[in-house]
Amino acid sequence: MNSNQAILQKQPQQQVKINLEELERIKCEFCEGEHFDLVWAIHKVPAMLSRTGKVSLFPVAFFRCVDCAKVTKIIHNT
Repeated sequence: MNSNQAILQKQPQQQVKINLEELERIKCEFCEGEHFDLVWAIHKVPAMLSRTGKVSLFPVAFFRCVDCAKVTKIIHNT
């Protein structure tokens, strides 16, 4: 190895302790519910738009409120 080459050393990751009681709870904008299910919408990508040249599926995840069953827009409010 010559002097122009750098030696990359992996730095140990520091563990962070988070108290969940101190974090803001996300609430449904429709009913103020605090519990959500993860649901998926699946889009069909035409072969002409796909990287592989074949029809493919594109999943998109959403959060749906357990109380009112509406899909929340919390991802856009952060």
